[in-house]
Amino acid sequence: MPPRVIDRLKMCDVPAYLYSKTGVTREKWTIYRWHRVGKKSYSNRMIKLKSEKICGQVFTRKAWVDSFLKELEL
Repeated sequence: MPPRVIDRLKMCDVPAYLYSKTGVTREKWTIYRWHRVGKKSYSNRMIKLKSEKICGQVFTRKAWVDSFLKELEL
């Protein structure tokens, strides 16, 4: 059975992924703020970027970034 591939991204790699998806640049500190504090959506809700901590490093997944972007539009 092949090993399961997980699409983890380090938080510092998320800006490059966002640029490839949306064409908009963001600093890595903005991504960390979305993870800790959140960002207000158009409907005035605070949305946080989901993440997981492994061996002291913070990771997120491509699917979580995509769902975060979709929730911001609601």
